[in-house]
Amino acid sequence: MTSDTFPALYILVLTGHVETLNIRIRRLASNVTKSCEENIQDLILCIKDHQTLTQYVQKVQMVTSSGISIQFLATGTEACVIAVCFLIVKGDLFETMYLGSYFVCVILQIFLYCYFGNELINKSQRITEAIYSCNWTDQDKRFRKILLIFTQSTQTSMRIKAADYVVVSLSTFVSVMKSSYSLFALLMNVT
Repeated sequence: MTSDTFPALYILVLTGHVETLNIRIRRLASNVTKSCEENIQDLILCIKDHQTLTQYVQKVQMVTSSGISIQFLATGTEACVIAVCFLIVKGDLFETMYLGSYFVCVILQIFLYCYFGNELINKSQRITEAIYSCNWTDQDKRFRKILLIFTQSTQTSMRIKAADYVVVSLSTFVSVMKSSYSLFALLMNVT
């Protein structure tokens, strides 16, 4: 079980860090007692943290990419086989409940990856909104210039990809479930 939740937990932790960065960025230059130079230093710290998070995304993707893609393939196939067994094998109530709960557990494995991957995409897209929400209008030209460059670097959202190709998101979850159902329909027509 722990190996199945490993990628989801890393993506969840990463999402939490991105949300914390969003909060820090929104609060930039809101303290009127700080000088312009102190506000610039706070902005530079936020930029460095964004760069660190971007590197962390790359490392998490490098470690989890192949495992998640194998899990997508296995879950799609396994869900199909469970559904076929559920309809073909006529068992008692216990067997039906077992197959039903097993089906839910199998689906839940990839749902967690996809849900947290989707949250990471959404939270990282909000970084640009957080930048615009900070008190940049009252700052000097140097602060605004650095902020503009930072805004440009946050235009692409952070995302984890399975097999370096498929974005781990809720739309991917739906695609895996559709593929599983297509295989299920094919098997039901054959049998």
